[in-house]
Amino acid sequence: MIFENQPGIGVWYGLYYYGLLFVAIAYAYARGKNAKKHIRRSLCSLIVGYVLFIAPTTFVNIIDPSTIIGIPSIMCGFAVLMAVVFAGKVLPEYVNEKWCLCFFGR
Repeated sequence: MIFENQPGIGVWYGLYYYGLLFVAIAYAYARGKNAKKHIRRSLCSLIVGYVLFIAPTTFVNIIDPSTIIGIPSIMCGFAVLMAVVFAGKVLPEYVNEKWCLCFFGR
């Protein structure tokens, strides 16, 4: 493992880390409800990226609880899935929206 938490700290780290991720998902969902089409699609893709990041890690930890101590290292591996979604879906939507605003205004 690249990262390893001290015993007892893992629970606090998990609450902090998962908590921030769930807050980000809730915020993206709330902002996306009334957003323009491009922004809404981008925020939905962001939510998908976060879920692809969280779900496999949680699944691994449920199957083998001993992996919880190495959660930072495991999450680094699954962050690649999130990065692929960001680069393939979120960024193009953002760039497309910015391009439209530059040439056509609001």
